[in-house]
Amino acid sequence: MRRLTSVKQYGLIEGALLALAPFALLMAHNKAGQFPALMPPLAAFFTAGCGLAAARLLFLNPRYGKLFGWLFWIGALVGTLPILIGNPFAALLFATFFIISGFALTDFKVDYQELLTTPRAERCRQRAAGAALVLGGAVLVSASLNQPDYLEARMCFILSALASLWLLLRWVRLSQRRHVSWFYSAAAGMLLLPLLVSLVSGRTRAVALFIALLMSIPLYRFRRTAAPREHWWELVLNHPGRTLFSTFLTLCTFGALLLNLSFSTVRPEIPFIDKLFTAVSAVCVTGLSVLDISKEFTLTGQIFIMVLIQLGGLGIMTIATAAMHAIGKRLSLSQERLMSSLTDSDHQDLTRSLKLILKFTFIVEGCGALLLAAGFMLDGFAPATALFLPAYFSGRTIPLAARLAITTTLVLLVAGTVSVLIFEWDKGLAGFGLAGKINNAWFQSATFRTAGFNSINVAAATTPTYIVMILYMFIGGSPGGTAGGVKTTTLAVLAITFWNNVTGSGDLNIQNRHISHYIVYRAVTIVMASGLVLLAATMMLTITQPIAPRELLFEVTSALATVGLSIGATPQLDGIGKVLIILTMFIGRIGPLTMFMLLDDAHSQTNAHYPYAKITLN
Repeated sequence: MRRLTSVKQYGLIEGALLALAPFALLMAHNKAGQFPALMPPLAAFFTAGCGLAAARLLFLNPRYGKLFGWLFWIGALVGTLPILIGNPFAALLFATFFIISGFALTDFKVDYQELLTTPRAERCRQRAAGAALVLGGAVLVSASLNQPDYLEARMCFILSALASLWLLLRWVRLSQRRHVSWFYSAAAGMLLLPLLVSLVSGRTRAVALFIALLMSIPLYRFRRTAAPREHWWELVLNHPGRTLFSTFLTLCTFGALLLNLSFSTVRPEIPFIDKLFTAVSAVCVTGLSVLDISKEFTLTGQIFIMVLIQLGGLGIMTIATAAMHAIGKRLSLSQERLMSSLTDSDHQDLTRSLKLILKFTFIVEGCGALLLAAGFMLDGFAPATALFLPAYFSGRTIPLAARLAITTTLVLLVAGTVSVLIFEWDKGLAGFGLAGKINNAWFQSATFRTAGFNSINVAAATTPTYIVMILYMFIGGSPGGTAGGVKTTTLAVLAITFWNNVTGSGDLNIQNRHISHYIVYRAVTIVMASGLVLLAATMMLTITQPIAPRELLFEVTSALATVGLSIGATPQLDGIGKVLIILTMFIGRIGPLTMFMLLDDAHSQTNAHYPYAKITLN
């Protein structure tokens, strides 16, 4: 059962749609190309009408409201394509917006009981807040993209500003504060003149931004005097999935700004998209690069990159919690719950787990230069899992999750070594002796899933080896480590499920432990979600890049699994291709973990039991 959309979310969505709908009229400015000349204006008015209809019907009739919402979403996506194709920064910005809005629209479901008991003034306040956010955001986005200030754009900003002012006046009228109502009614009337004059003077964006800022004052003050509410940062920090997303997004943004400083690069003319790519690759511990790090970045820039790798690997929350413990500070109960979810540990073992993570990381990093191959193999494990290795090999009992991770990793290492030996014996391994062949095959079997280093020419690998590399990168490492992929435990759960179905066994029982169907559902969801991201990114790159699909599939898989292996296609990408790989790396770094945490939601449980359905599968 999906979680119901709260009144706050509903009001924000309704106001945002109302203020956003006029900007669909910008589609009328697009060239018709091979289509009739009337096609762009008709498409623009149709899309704007769908936005207004969605804002109106989402509450009255959610089914039709969502239908018009999706039509508006599709129309806006098609209308912005001319801008996205020629501007990588715009592509990244709008891709993020369309992904978030698409998920919000999919998950939208009205809680009528809450809406009917909520005062109309509160709903109107949320609408005005959503409109103000969209209006101010539209001004900032337009300015950052250096969009020309033509007549159609001014008209769109004026219509959006008028809609926002109308929502503000509705709220102050319903708030039963006459002096406030008179003041803002007079202020809105006074703003109409400069707003209309800006249609000719060309200062529309400045006036619209002023209106958005002016609207935020009464909305914020009213919120402060209302009943205590949960702050926005509490909504982020009290949810593990949101915390992961926000911390990694903050790290990537901050890292890109650091690398954009003049003393971080050797050449000042390096495009910002390349610096952003480098920052995201470092934070996501991927290793893909469009620049030569040793030549294009100064020592300061290389230090920044090294710090980003360290922070991205350990995580800001882990470091912050360890620092608080070091200075004697205690975590609140909500913070302990959050960190327990992020580290997959009990409340009692939280501090011990964090110390273990830090000690293990620094010890492995310190010894990595001496024992690279073993270090890469350990990189596939979480710190807590790696410490169970002695007990595993001595035959002692260890937790089932650790046993599955270790067993699956060892099977993959052996199978990968044998596969590379067979397929590359007289090809990529032709120049080595017997010991060298085995050593390099073992090395590649370990790094295919984790580090991304190569001792053979992967670009010249045979087709069977190519398939093995794709499969191993997609699987990735074990939960809790820095390696990406769908994780070894996910593969183990699916393999056990497969074997139980083939042999006709009942429940999933192993080592006197029962694996619940909920774990199986989550494993299937992770594999399906990762596969959909892989397919979508590969398709988009195939459409936009003049590069062989075989090479693009390899680069996308490497980015999604945060492995970093490349067969040379990444440096050939244009701006749009780099944006797609940036998004893929980011999703790959937080995706599986975030999916686990978002799926683990009390609102998604239901005690209802329905009759079994019979569905033919084969």
